Amino acid sequence: MSEFKFDGPIIKSLRDALTKFSNLVLACRVSKSDTDPKTQCVWNYPYAAVKEVLANAVYHRDYKIHEPITVLVTPSFLEVKSFPGLNASINLDSINQGEPQRRGSYRNRLLGNYLKEAGLTEGRRTGIPRIFTSLEANESDKPTFLMDGERESLTVHLPIQKQFLDGSSGVEMQLVNQDDDSKSKILMALSAGPLSRREIAVSLGYKGISARFAAMIVKMEEEGLIQSFGNGRAKKYRLASRR
Repeated sequence: MSEFKFDGPIIKSLRDALTKFSNLVLACRVSKSDTDPKTQCVWNYPYAAVKEVLANAVYHRDYKIHEPITVLVTPSFLEVKSFPGLNASINLDSINQGEPQRRGSYRNRLLGNYLKEAGLTEGRRTGIPRIFTSLEANESDKPTFLMDGERESLTVHLPIQKQFLDGSSGVEMQLVNQDDDSKSKILMALSAGPLSRREIAVSLGYKGISARFAAMIVKMEEEGLIQSFGNGRAKKYRLASRR
């Protein structure tokens, strides 16, 4: 088992952790069946959900408690544990139903503003619903939020997408590693939300839009991996909706 430690400024540590997750854990399965000509992609863990879970752990942590946020990745689930649990004003049952928290106090409002400015959260109490919707779109099981009786810690349990479990079946299914596949990197970028073609290129570290990159976007749309909407400069791309 490998262990990684992230030190330094909070925003940098969170970005580093997300990068490490993307490089070592994140993967998608691309499949195509005889009955559906469109290519389908499912993730072991949708990036948007993991990003929200880690950002929430950073946001709600009590920094007077010298216990690190830990992430455990097993063959069947991912768990994020932070200290302490949620504030007593936040209802755990409603959290487990994916409901937005319209009331409740937060420990680190200033940090929340920094996270929003860094593009790591939306800052509109939409984090919990976003976790649920991204998992549902990926056809993953629902997450579970757990706390002990004294709310001394919070554990968020994300089950791996069932197609990644040993013995799962699939038709013409291929595991794609995002490290060496540009298409998978584009899908990962779009898993966080719609982007323009230029925004996708920037997220992948490109300085501009090359002919090869533009052709890849067109091909991915033809294959049914992504969808475009809007026209002209307002045109953006998103992950193709699954049936």
